[in-house]
Amino acid sequence: CDTYERDPPANLMSSIRPKYLMNIDLDEYLVLDSGPCVGTAEDARAHQSLAKPPSIIDFLENTVSQQGVGYMYAHRHTYGTSGYTKQPSSPSTMPEFYFLDERVGNCLRTDPHISAAKDDIPEAVSKGHLGKVIMIAPFGDDAYHYMGHFIDFANAKNGNTIYPNGTRACESLVEISIGANGLRCRPVLPSTPQHLFINHYVTGALEDCMKKGRTAQSRRRKNSMTGRTDGECRFYHPGTSEYEKHKQFMVTDAVLVKYGAVTRNRAAEIFIL
Repeated sequence: CDTYERDPPANLMSSIRPKYLMNIDLDEYLVLDSGPCVGTAEDARAHQSLAKPPSIIDFLENTVSQQGVGYMYAHRHTYGTSGYTKQPSSPSTMPEFYFLDERVGNCLRTDPHISAAKDDIPEAVSKGHLGKVIMIAPFGDDAYHYMGHFIDFANAKNGNTIYPNGTRACESLVEISIGANGLRCRPVLPSTPQHLFINHYVTGALEDCMKKGRTAQSRRRKNSMTGRTDGECRFYHPGTSEYEKHKQFMVTDAVLVKYGAVTRNRAAEIFIL
């Protein structure tokens, strides 16, 4: 099949009636963690002790839903190859995120992108509006229109959209083609670390990134745009000229390493591996 459609069936919301709704990709993880990136990835792998991940549902119940808001905005932190040219390991051994520990941004997770945007910086890390939202019920069958990187202004005004720490997320508008009056809220960067965020693993290795950029049937290609370019792939790979120009914006953050074993065990339970 060479057709990629992100929109769900028109009656999906009314048929499943979820309390919380978020559009998240296969290379993204919604993470609940309060610690900054400290120590090394080797230290993290040597001291795994997490028996069970914290409950995101409990977090939402205790913080977001009690404030009467419609959306909660989670920033997205983009990971690169961590120096791997080929895939580091089989996913049957450990999830790829177990090996990938270098990302764009700062250790406190207050800034997930490169503020001084230039033409040679990938869009995913050059703009501050590429996080995603969690919608809180009730919402209609058209909810999927508002689940991307912008927030519908009609629901976002009057402080109805917040960050995980409870601060207001919407302060400006941007024109966009879909939605009421063609307006969306463009969230602003928070000034404090957020305990709930998205880890975005753009690629597991340089060769894999280039292959997918040239052959994958992505939404970018559907919209008559190019897929991920070789230059963008090299941006995420240590040792390349593209990486070296911006390596001051890269940090080591092994926050998901401790989730490796429990994630693999849970996957085995679900898929009977």
